Amino acid sequence: WDGENAPFLRDGALGLGGDVDDAYAEYVAWEHRKVQQYNVWHEDRTAAGSGIEARVPFLDHRLVDFTSRLPLDLRPELLWDKTILRRATSPFLPQDMVDRPKGPFFYGAGVHHTYRTFLSMLEQDGGALIERALDGPQAAQMLDGDALHAAVAELAAQPTSSPQVEIVLRLVNMGLLSGMAEEPPPPMIDAAPVQVMARASDAVDSSTRELELNGPLALTDDRSIGLSPRVLLLSRPEDGTWFLAVDGSIEYELEGDSETLVLLRALEGSTSSIKQICATAGLEPETIRDDVRQLISDGAVLLV
Repeated sequence: WDGENAPFLRDGALGLGGDVDDAYAEYVAWEHRKVQQYNVWHEDRTAAGSGIEARVPFLDHRLVDFTSRLPLDLRPELLWDKTILRRATSPFLPQDMVDRPKGPFFYGAGVHHTYRTFLSMLEQDGGALIERALDGPQAAQMLDGDALHAAVAELAAQPTSSPQVEIVLRLVNMGLLSGMAEEPPPPMIDAAPVQVMARASDAVDSSTRELELNGPLALTDDRSIGLSPRVLLLSRPEDGTWFLAVDGSIEYELEGDSETLVLLRALEGSTSSIKQICATAGLEPETIRDDVRQLISDGAVLLV
């Protein structure tokens, strides 16, 4: 976890997890977790998405158990560059396949293009993504922010295939995940159903209809009203359908010739009174008064 010019981890960060008696045992345990949590999961989903049943012979539990019991003195030699796998398959495969270099998915001659995209993402908005990764208490305890920023600036200065990009990405991801764990998102809920109506007053219940005339929804024809800043009118030109969105969520689908739509469009970008709207649109005040009351109740229209 050392950068080319400076370490990315703070002093003592590697000791936070306690002493490690056997680095290779830790490595095997880490790879085991990675296979369980990442490789197998993606393999299964990819196979299912392609309509096939896949088998991964090297994940046979007997092989996994065998590799986990390698003697200590053989681990440095066999647990590097898939040496144990290469030797085991050499009697059965052509030598060029046995010795073929590892080739992860997006590496190769054009890897610098991929790295350029990642580095541009890390530099954007003054390194905001790095700063967000450093916000969490655990990340701030372990990561050296100045070293990360400096490394990204240096790596982004010219096309690079340096593996340091991978190290930086892993550390930033670790910080971001740490922050996500500290503040989990609220439970997901389904979107509210969209109501289809010809008039806003179609949604008025009996209690709303019986509001006193001098109550909070009382109206006069000269009272100015306006659209709430929470509201947005949307249209679908191909079929003339309109929608009313409140707080970014579509709440109503409006018929193209409805009086409610005429009312809302008259209030776009301005305030007006019921009398003015009716005079302009050729409506009678009593035909839209209930609509206005319901829209005020829903928070879509405000008394000005």
